[in-house]
Amino acid sequence: MNEKRLKNLIAKATVDCYGEHEEFWGMLAQLDDELHCPFAATVLGDKVQVLGVDDDASSERRGVMVTVEKDGRTYSFPLSEIEPIKQTGHNAEWVAAYKLWSQ
Repeated sequence: MNEKRLKNLIAKATVDCYGEHEEFWGMLAQLDDELHCPFAATVLGDKVQVLGVDDDASSERRGVMVTVEKDGRTYSFPLSEIEPIKQTGHNAEWVAAYKLWSQ
């Protein structure tokens, strides 16, 4: 993915933020708004459906967590470990932007 494009997405999410604390919550809110759920992804090699951002499980320590569904059961999983099946497009860009920001 185009790193300049990803940095622009990060800037959009953190534009009014001062410090890492505010940046985290800005990124969380932006991802909650921007991710078009559900979408197909893989986690540890297993195909799942990403249902949405898990605001309750997310924290600065844990990072942004998403709710995923596999075989009728739901789990909370770190967005940083999600790989969208479709490697291009809106969701893939936002997941990649989050991963770049969280490094």
